[in-house]
Amino acid sequence: QFPAAGQSGLSDASFVFNEGSDSDLPPITEGIAGQSKGNNLVMAEQQSNGEVTAPLVTNQQLMAQLQSNGRELSRLTDIVGELRGLIHDLQVSNDSLKKQAEESKKREEALKQETSAARDLASVALRRADELDQYIRRNNMRIYGVGEEGEDKDPALCEKKVMNIIHDKLGLKDVSPRDIEAAHRLGKKESRPRAVADRPDPPRGIIVRFVSRKIRDSILYSRKKLKNSGVTLVEDLTQTNYHLYQRVKGYDLCKSAWTKNGKVMMESNSGRVAWIKSLADLADGKTRNFLSSVPRNPRGGQGQGARLGNSPMHQ
Repeated sequence: QFPAAGQSGLSDASFVFNEGSDSDLPPITEGIAGQSKGNNLVMAEQQSNGEVTAPLVTNQQLMAQLQSNGRELSRLTDIVGELRGLIHDLQVSNDSLKKQAEESKKREEALKQETSAARDLASVALRRADELDQYIRRNNMRIYGVGEEGEDKDPALCEKKVMNIIHDKLGLKDVSPRDIEAAHRLGKKESRPRAVADRPDPPRGIIVRFVSRKIRDSILYSRKKLKNSGVTLVEDLTQTNYHLYQRVKGYDLCKSAWTKNGKVMMESNSGRVAWIKSLADLADGKTRNFLSSVPRNPRGGQGQGARLGNSPMHQ
């Protein structure tokens, strides 16, 4: 027989709680409810043997534990909420940084395109300026290898020496002094140091401007007669074309190089003829393959017209 509630030292509330169902407890307290159920079973077994003992966990302790767990759960819930807020802020900040990075990349690409376009325009402008400069020089000719004796006292002697070359060495009697617009030495005459005063200076070149390009071309066409004379007649090239001409002469595939109306021409070792427009042509693989190949139907003759007609690159 079970003793009365007052004799066992247990309150009615204790028995009411112990006889209740575990299903009403929240999930977080299932462990504690299980422990309470186990204690009830032990107590019931002891009572069946005539032994009466106090329960292992009282209702007050269990309630206190539940309240403590509830407060801890609430604190953890707040922490989780704060973490979610931080994660959201980080995601927003990350999205903003990604957008800024994409915009910066777009601006960089736009700047690259603008820079490339500006570089192309500058290159075109420089090339056209050089072409215009070369066109202005179309009536000019340079002469090298003519001594400067007596010109200090008679400046007109320079033009007389030019006429002597045209009449006596080239045999062009139809050319008169009136066909020459101007003729003078290139650069300034500088005194040499005493250590090398015993060695004569090479004569400065002469630049001649004719009133007609046809007259200049007829003189240049006859310059082969000056071979081995020490006198050289060349076109008046711009600095760009002059440096290009020097590089072409040193090109490994170059057999001979010359200029025509400011254009740098080259004949390769295989007989190909090409108009070299820039240094990029020398590095271009297609140009190099063309110059290395042997023409199928090589034309005879050594004139410039034959060479130009033999090349598809002069167009």
